[in-house]
Amino acid sequence: MLIRNVNHAKKESFDPRRMWIPIILKYIFIQHLFLHCVESKDVEKIKVTICTTATTCGECIQLPECAWCKQEQSISERCVPKENLDHCRKEDVINPQHSTFIPESDPSLNNGENSNNDKPETAQLKPTRVKLRLRKDSPLKFKITFMQAEDYPVDLYYLMDFTFSMTKHKERVVEAIENIAQIMKNITKNVQLGFGSFVDKVAMPFVDMVSESLQNPCYKSDMSCARPYGFKNHLPLTGDTIKFKETVASASLSANLDDPEGGFDALMQATVCRKSIGWKKISRKIILFATASKSHSAGDGKLAGIVKPNDAKCYLNKEGYYTMSMSQDYPSVEQLNNQLSRNKVIVVFAVLKSVAHEYERLSELLEGAVIGVLENDSSNIVDLLREQYRKIRSIVELKSNAPDHIEIKFSSNCKEENKCEDVEVGSSIEFEVEVKATSCPSDPSEWNQTVFISPVGLNEFVQVDIELICQCDCEKPEFEQKDKNIFGTFCECDDYSCARDEEGKICGGEKRGMCCESQCVCRAGWSGSWCECSTDNSTCIAPGNQESNLICSGHGTCKCGQCICTSTDKARYGGQYCQDCPTCVGRCEEFKACVQCKAFQTSILSNEECNNCEFEIVKVETLDASSKDKRRCVFKDEDKCTFNFCYSYLSNNQLLVEVQEKRDCPREIPMAKIVGGIAGTVFVIGLLTILLFRIFVHVKDKWEFQQYQKALEKEKWAHDKNPLYKDPKQTFKNPMYRRNEDDINESDERYVFQ
Repeated sequence: MLIRNVNHAKKESFDPRRMWIPIILKYIFIQHLFLHCVESKDVEKIKVTICTTATTCGECIQLPECAWCKQEQSISERCVPKENLDHCRKEDVINPQHSTFIPESDPSLNNGENSNNDKPETAQLKPTRVKLRLRKDSPLKFKITFMQAEDYPVDLYYLMDFTFSMTKHKERVVEAIENIAQIMKNITKNVQLGFGSFVDKVAMPFVDMVSESLQNPCYKSDMSCARPYGFKNHLPLTGDTIKFKETVASASLSANLDDPEGGFDALMQATVCRKSIGWKKISRKIILFATASKSHSAGDGKLAGIVKPNDAKCYLNKEGYYTMSMSQDYPSVEQLNNQLSRNKVIVVFAVLKSVAHEYERLSELLEGAVIGVLENDSSNIVDLLREQYRKIRSIVELKSNAPDHIEIKFSSNCKEENKCEDVEVGSSIEFEVEVKATSCPSDPSEWNQTVFISPVGLNEFVQVDIELICQCDCEKPEFEQKDKNIFGTFCECDDYSCARDEEGKICGGEKRGMCCESQCVCRAGWSGSWCECSTDNSTCIAPGNQESNLICSGHGTCKCGQCICTSTDKARYGGQYCQDCPTCVGRCEEFKACVQCKAFQTSILSNEECNNCEFEIVKVETLDASSKDKRRCVFKDEDKCTFNFCYSYLSNNQLLVEVQEKRDCPREIPMAKIVGGIAGTVFVIGLLTILLFRIFVHVKDKWEFQQYQKALEKEKWAHDKNPLYKDPKQTFKNPMYRRNEDDINESDERYVFQ
């Protein structure tokens, strides 16, 4: 009974769903194992397929998962996955390995040619050099350490807007100079200060060009100002703070017309004029850019007729003035960013709140730039400089100049992969750098690259020498020639180590040159890296210029038997012999007289002079001057007829002049008929006008008379008493007469008065 109860309890606690759990787990495991095997086979198939697409050893080793078998015996596939090389002897396997080599740190890479006084005690960036051998799509990694050095040199150049609106700012800066110098010395013992100012281009509409205003732009305010200028370097970088203060205090303000200033011109010159400004090679270079207005940029110079683009070069004279202000346009933001990045200069914009938004957007486009807002009187200039320098020093951001086919990635423990913030003096940061070649350039000269990795705003860098493995040794030129020929007095010449021309000949063949010391030595009459250019200049002389031997019409140089035309601001030459210029006269005037003589016999030339013309003409019915090599000429002769011709040069250097057969002559005007016709027309029109006027008057008068007659007929006359009329007869009654009224006669004179 007890046993039955126990069995019954077990039976009641049994759940049939539990029996499926191990079955399901087994199924999942088997399915995963099956898929893994399938995927492994698919991956293996994909590798094999990819490798078989390579037909040469160089193509094969550019696939990171493949290797090449060079054994001479016949084999089915030479480029196979690295795992499938069992059929190939080890000595016949070509599978170059990438590698990393870090030599001992070379301080000269970062310190350059600076004097010992300019060098920091220790390099902040290590290592200074790395050598890599890379296969395509096979990345290599190495580490870079940056340590913030103490007393690192600082060059601070104060670049200030010196228009009249900055009067209060200048006064406040002069007062704060000692504090500025003291702050910088507290940060580093090795500090230099410099000073420059800017106004604007001296041209309308930027500056008032009235002579009185040029001498004293502030004359309307009864104040004295300096003559306007573009940019002036008042004081190169120096450690003398007293001289810095005196220079800023003695400099005079100026004035201009429009609101934007020429700050971009000044910023460009302060950046690229390294010797004039006094920038050290190894230092933290900072330009403190103070202004209360916006700045003109590229394109604004056109308002003053200045169209030549800025070339980003230094043009400061001995007095420190920018000499090309009136010749070149303002620089663009891109040009500024390129030069600031190249010269490792950081800009601190100290601007008023009214223009802070503009410079905030600008600082986002300039590498390493920061912005601080000034008070209306620059009273916070000291705090602003302290805060912005702390921000600059505490940020470490790595960048590289790698070409498109080299991919460089950074990783670190910071928020951003290549940028760390809040870095203190003495602390170190470690970056991991991954370098990968994404492709092999078609030009073998690009298989060896030197890439520089450097912090933003610091002239220190890690030099990365990269060798791309894009070709097998057996494919190099020295292996292509089985029978090598070496000759020369000192065995310095051969027939395999120099460049080949388009036909595959070494140095253009024996008739053009020979290969000595891995360079082509060209024979007389030939030049170029592989003797491909003829030195004969006869093909560059236009027909008609043989006597003077004028090469390329005097507007170009002859290179490889072809004219390379020059271009200037005033003219841009073109054509086979640089004879054409869209804005120039060309040779039309030179050929005019001969064309008139030979084609129309209307020239002032005599028959003998006509026969001496050096070219023949070809008459055509319709002139086709659509070709770029043809120059069209149009003239009017003494008969006021227009004639057209064009000239060009044939492949044999012969001049071809085509003339339109018919001249376009104006028709003879019959002046007598025209004058008579006009006079007759005027007379007839006048006569008709008078006749029509008389008819109109007659009809109108007749109509008015008829209307008058009709009005008379309708008139009816009536008799009526005039209210103004008074009867001359009046009757009065005598009050003294008592006769009966009946006896009174109306005609009685006694009673009637007239």
